[in-house]
Amino acid sequence: MALDEGIIRIHPEGPPGQGLEPMVEITPDMLEAGSPSELCHNYYKSPSGVLSAGVWKCTAHTLVFGPYPVDEFMLVLDGSVNIVHQDGHEEIFRAGDAFVIPKGLPCQWKQTEAIHKVYVILDDPRAPIPDQPVSGRAIRLSASEGLKALELSNPENFEGGTPTQEDCSAFEDTTGRLFAGTWTCSPMRRKAQRFGRIELMCLLEGGMTLTDDTGSEHRFTAPEVLLELPDTVSAWTSTKDVRKFYCIFEE
Repeated sequence: MALDEGIIRIHPEGPPGQGLEPMVEITPDMLEAGSPSELCHNYYKSPSGVLSAGVWKCTAHTLVFGPYPVDEFMLVLDGSVNIVHQDGHEEIFRAGDAFVIPKGLPCQWKQTEAIHKVYVILDDPRAPIPDQPVSGRAIRLSASEGLKALELSNPENFEGGTPTQEDCSAFEDTTGRLFAGTWTCSPMRRKAQRFGRIELMCLLEGGMTLTDDTGSEHRFTAPEVLLELPDTVSAWTSTKDVRKFYCIFEE
């Protein structure tokens, strides 16, 4: 399940042999309608306790309208949810969609069916709910629109030529620590590097082999989801174009 204890493969049904476990996150005072049943596995919690990432399943329900209490990135694996905004506009997110609800957004979570999702939540009690969230809408990530070429400043990090990369940053939280967007890359051989950030990668196209500092190779292919933890050392090899949604946290 882990690469050098630094990269976690996010299994949609929870870790093999363990699965998802019942939880109660939604209390009666939060509900407008429904009696939800929740299953979850939290794959990661940051040392500071402010960031968590995992998989969540829940039956239909509707929450009370109000400011969203956290910054949350979500990838819908199955089912759907409607986000109702203050002006009455409803945005529906279905399987395959990735989106972010920024902290403080006045909205309502409305499920007419069960949902299954991957999540990354930034919940820092030291940061108050902002009067003005970074967006007046839930932010939908696009798999192809808005991409811009990246200028790679360190070609010596690559073997066999410098790849072509594109990026579209769709979200940044008010503290400048949490980011979400879309990234593409041509075939690439990147030398082993150490990264100081946390990154969730939701593969949309292609795949890659990650080689750890012991020489062990680990393969990931679309539509797999993985989480790279701080100070992980790995090399990247991909023989086809790769496209992914990402959510990055810099603690």
